Amino acid sequence: MNQDRSNNGDKPVTAIFWIFFAILAFSAFYLLYGKAGLVILAFAFWVPLIPFRWVGFKFVAPYLQQHPDRIPTPATTLLGYVGVFSTTIALSILGRQLLVSWQIGLPWLSTWLGILLLGVTFLIWYTMARKIGWKYRTVAMPELESRLNSPVTDGIYAYTRHPEYLSEPICIIGLFLITGATSLLLLLGLWALFIYPVISLEERYLIGRYGFEYQRYAQRTPKLLLRR
Repeated sequence: MNQDRSNNGDKPVTAIFWIFFAILAFSAFYLLYGKAGLVILAFAFWVPLIPFRWVGFKFVAPYLQQHPDRIPTPATTLLGYVGVFSTTIALSILGRQLLVSWQIGLPWLSTWLGILLLGVTFLIWYTMARKIGWKYRTVAMPELESRLNSPVTDGIYAYTRHPEYLSEPICIIGLFLITGATSLLLLLGLWALFIYPVISLEERYLIGRYGFEYQRYAQRTPKLLLRR
């Protein structure tokens, strides 16, 4: 997900807050439910988010682009997030026995490798939050706001056009290595099924909004990591 240059100042405090919040969430669920808590958190977050992105860029983005006066406020969006994720967290907790019913016995080294991958995930999130600040998590589709005028192309965005999407399989694989829950492999498959259609829809919108500037950026920067 790309953002605008008007918000690309250095925001270390904001970045530290979001990483602290992420670590706190992982730690709390682990303390409450053990390794199953990590699986619960993964499903509660990504199961609604994966299809919502597709719906958002397929239908919501074109509509709001034509009706900018109907773009929801950050507070409204945040309340929507709280409602959706509270529901999916509750459902995941209720179904936690099913989510962890099939596990693979992995060597002890895999746990440390999984923790390392989570560290990489947090580092990517930190660099994103430091670059784009509060708007990253408080607005559903910040690209649609009228004051945005050009994409961020430096920092971590100089290496990947979509660092958020890059971080997600790293995080899911890391959680699988820690828990051994095969349900996370199914979640990874669901992510892989939707992510490229989502990216195609998002970039179609970004090209329409930023034109040649984004096309030139896309020509020199990988979509995720290795491929343009």
